[in-house]
Amino acid sequence: MDGLEELQSLSALAKVTEMLKNYLDVDQPELAEFIIFLAKKAKDVEDFNKLLDENEANMSYDFVNQLYRTIISLDPPKRDEWDEIINRNDDQINFPALTLKNDPNREELKAPKIKNELSDWAKELLEKEKPNSTNDMKEKELKRDRESRRDREERRERKKLKENEVYCGKVVRVCDFGIFVEFETSEGVYDGLVHISQVSEKRKIVNIQDVIKRNQKVYVKVTSIDKFESSERDSRRKRLKISLTMKYINQSNGKDTSEEFGELGYGSEIDTSKEYEEFELVNNKKRKYVNDIDRWENQQLLKSGILSEEEKRKLKEELLEEEEHEEDVQINLKPPQFLKGQTIRSGIVLSPIKLVARPEGSLSRTIASSLAIQHENKMMTMKDEQYNEKKEETSNIMDYYKNAVSTTSRREERRVPEKESLVEKRRNLPVYKLKNEIIEKVITNKILIVIGETGSGKTTQIPQYLHESDFCKYSRFIKLIKSQKKDESREKREKRDDTDNRESSDSSDDVENTRDNRRSDDRGEEKRMIGITQPRRVSCISVAKRVSEEMGCILGNEVGYSIRFNDCTSSSTMIKYMTDGMLLREILHDPYLYHYSTIMLDEAHERTISTDVLFALLKETCLKRDDFRLIVTSATLESEKFSKYFLGAEIFKIPGRFFPVEILHSKEQEMDYLEAALITVLNIHLNEKPGDILLFLTVGQEDIETGCKILNERMKKLENLKPPPLIVLPIYAALPTEVQTQIFMPSPPGTRKCILATNIAEASITIDGILYVIDPGLCKVKSYNPKTGMESLVVAPISQANARQRAGRAGRTAPGKCYRLYTESTFYEEMLPTPVPEIQRVNLTNVVIILKAMGINDFIHFDFMDRPCNEMLIDALDVLYHLGALDEEGLLTRVGRKMAQFPMDPTLSKVLLTSIDLDCCSEIITIISMLSVQNIFYRPPDKKEKSDQSRLRYFQTEGDHLTYLNIYQQWQKNSFSNYYCYQNFLQYRALLKVQEIRKQLISILDHYNFHNFDKRSLDNSGINMNKVERIQKSICSGFFHHSAKRDEESYRTLLDEQNVYIHPSSSLYRRSPEYVIYHELVLTTKEYMRDLTVIKSKWLLELAPTMFVSSSTDKGKLSGLKQSEIGGKGIKKNIKIKPLHNKFDKDQDSWRLSKRRL
Repeated sequence: MDGLEELQSLSALAKVTEMLKNYLDVDQPELAEFIIFLAKKAKDVEDFNKLLDENEANMSYDFVNQLYRTIISLDPPKRDEWDEIINRNDDQINFPALTLKNDPNREELKAPKIKNELSDWAKELLEKEKPNSTNDMKEKELKRDRESRRDREERRERKKLKENEVYCGKVVRVCDFGIFVEFETSEGVYDGLVHISQVSEKRKIVNIQDVIKRNQKVYVKVTSIDKFESSERDSRRKRLKISLTMKYINQSNGKDTSEEFGELGYGSEIDTSKEYEEFELVNNKKRKYVNDIDRWENQQLLKSGILSEEEKRKLKEELLEEEEHEEDVQINLKPPQFLKGQTIRSGIVLSPIKLVARPEGSLSRTIASSLAIQHENKMMTMKDEQYNEKKEETSNIMDYYKNAVSTTSRREERRVPEKESLVEKRRNLPVYKLKNEIIEKVITNKILIVIGETGSGKTTQIPQYLHESDFCKYSRFIKLIKSQKKDESREKREKRDDTDNRESSDSSDDVENTRDNRRSDDRGEEKRMIGITQPRRVSCISVAKRVSEEMGCILGNEVGYSIRFNDCTSSSTMIKYMTDGMLLREILHDPYLYHYSTIMLDEAHERTISTDVLFALLKETCLKRDDFRLIVTSATLESEKFSKYFLGAEIFKIPGRFFPVEILHSKEQEMDYLEAALITVLNIHLNEKPGDILLFLTVGQEDIETGCKILNERMKKLENLKPPPLIVLPIYAALPTEVQTQIFMPSPPGTRKCILATNIAEASITIDGILYVIDPGLCKVKSYNPKTGMESLVVAPISQANARQRAGRAGRTAPGKCYRLYTESTFYEEMLPTPVPEIQRVNLTNVVIILKAMGINDFIHFDFMDRPCNEMLIDALDVLYHLGALDEEGLLTRVGRKMAQFPMDPTLSKVLLTSIDLDCCSEIITIISMLSVQNIFYRPPDKKEKSDQSRLRYFQTEGDHLTYLNIYQQWQKNSFSNYYCYQNFLQYRALLKVQEIRKQLISILDHYNFHNFDKRSLDNSGINMNKVERIQKSICSGFFHHSAKRDEESYRTLLDEQNVYIHPSSSLYRRSPEYVIYHELVLTTKEYMRDLTVIKSKWLLELAPTMFVSSSTDKGKLSGLKQSEIGGKGIKKNIKIKPLHNKFDKDQDSWRLSKRRL
């Protein structure tokens, strides 16, 4: 069939070439190939004619019709191509929202002008980010002196035991009804009881063990001292009954604040300066949430007449605060006009995303059993206190490793200078011998596909080769292109030479015009950049640093990088490394990338969502620009598929340094992959020859740290066998950079290195010395469920391509072995050939708004390499419509254009824009920056209780977002001190990253002048609201689709009525606000809501009127939640009302009079 298809293609090419020669007097086979490509791309004659007009082909309609019929008859599309055309036509009928006309005359998004000076607004905010003290060591010494002096004064001036005096004590016992505190006076040691009702004046404590732990330091006040008789053997403290209280006692300094109005009590560290005066005032009036039963009891107490006048007044005030009843809301089932009959609520059935070849296979059973075993082991470890005491921290191992490596490598560093070693390493790379051939291929081909193994040097060397060949100098780059064209034209006939010369002059004129348009930039007339994309931020930064070292320049000058919230480039940057998402945002302002001469898409096999969109956009750029080159590089790539997609692009392969790798499969499928992997590590270490080990684990810090601890413990137990030392090192994204670099150092003599890594070690990084690879066959992938609106990390089997790539890590420096913890049949039957592209399994909201901003509205005919699910595209359009980014016709609004310019999720962009209108922009910038960083707190194994107690001090009753704001404000109040972070168990590096992101967001807002809001746009409700409510309302404006309502035992999401729970780490845990919004859902043993904020239901009606309506607007209808409670879609008459009862009674009718015995 391949030979027949080739004959059909040649016949069609000859016929079309002959027709062009007869009708247009043009004899160019290349032009005929392009016309055939357009004909196959078009769905009909009209579309074919339109495509020819777009490419400036002046042909009559009759000739176009004849061309189309000839091409289709001589070289018909394949069966799958016909099926694709039929499916597209069906989708065009079923999903008209995805086939809106593109907008070629769209209003271009102008890039922000680089200002010489920032505005006063930005200067004021950035000034607050500077620490007051520049010497942190002096601060530490002063704190130590103050603490030691305070301890001496306390020992010297101990108070006598008397009532209404405050003492510092230690919790010695925690009971259900309260805590026993032991404290010291000048007369001796006493202990007393703090009842559970006397712990806090701000909220009712349900479970005191969640608030106070044993051995915790507390400040207490003596309320009463009673003497009673006892036996002679009792001590003095047992003859005194002492009642204590913690109410109105500031737990940070022991100050009694009962006489001061509005002073915060236990757990409060809110700043009292003018900057946070308004924020503190709101926290002083924290609302006490009561349930219906408590409200009914309070009403009965008022009617009973047994309360005093003062108690009545306080109780009435509480009831008046609670009288503002939360209005019941329901989903607005009326869709916008352009989405009518296409959304999930309209009855569209979603097809599940296929991540596994066989969902019932052995790998799926391994995933389920392994997760259950790991959860059980985790619970046992938490209960075992001795296990935590005997553990050895990873930092000790890292210190040992650093010392061992430094002693063995200092001599070699002294012998060879750094420059010579870098030059020598560059020459030893496989790509070095192909330098001239690569440059020639790039010049002659607009699109070049480069296949090379990890470590071949393609990422670091090819951009330098292009830079050395004057690709960054525009005039010389054009001369290279023209000289290549002249060499080709000499081999053709004279008539074709004239045509080529005429076209080259036209193209050069076009190039000059684009150059003139571009030269208004500050970069100068002769400069064009070389851009390289990376799928991960870690690899982007590390590769840029490496190239800058090889070129002998400072990072940020000739070589720079750009990632989200961090732009390390300048006007002199020639080689620019960036994440694929940042290049996608550059296309918003520069659609055809006139600032670049060459773009290199590295690690294309990762198939991230931004990379897939860039494929189509850069492919169009190559057709529009003759002075542009595209290089697609990868380690493992479907070369034929990519070559076909990129118009038959040439494939250039870089031979790698391969050694044979022995593949070993398990005889049976392992049920606990972590345990099997650790046993395999020890087996290799004790029985195999020297060589480092690479163990792939699922994406997650917890799994890797658990594996490191278990390996270290088991090596201690094997000390009597005297095995060689095993250095266990982790590698994951959240690990500090200086720790990550340790894995690249050679192992000290007589030791073996074992690296526990995520899938980042498959292709993004190269580690020498690896001889053994352990592959469990699993990884974590991000998957989005449009039905629930939840995006989560799911453990799934890897693909066959990933398995081959992992095995290849063992054969770089010497023959190696790959231990696959699954059977050979599992490899062929249960693993997909290639991984599912990210664009088919993640949330598409961010991509859709960017394409809309580019004027692309027709997603059905957009040139995706692998088309995403139509239902996921519709879901993204639905979310953008409710966010206000799209209008009733599906076109981008003014707010949507602003949202597209922010390098963040559209929901966060909407939150930020709303905060500008509500005058709480600074606080929202802080919250967004905190959400962008993970692991703000850390829990040392030997100080978990202290860490949890420190975390409680920051909790705010309004939710986790306000808790994050409180953390940053307290750090800012303490001059951004590292010592403050150490004392309060905060990650100093994480907070520094938050500070950097905050500065970047302030600069972005200032460059776009978004902060210059009109305060007259604030409505009366916005003016009257306090600062905290404005913050809550701003967050609600973007995350209203993540809203949930309190149910009997859990919460229910308003969109799909899914049962969810508050995460135990949340500040709202064990509280029951009526309505909350969450940042994300986490699926573990339950579906937990993480990062919550309390909201009011009326805000949903105000901020999202297209999604929510009030149930009171239509008396004949109930909300979906109420309908599910009564078991139907409408109201059922004569519903039997259930009386109040004890649900734990076996006989629920025991309360009736007929059941009682008289």
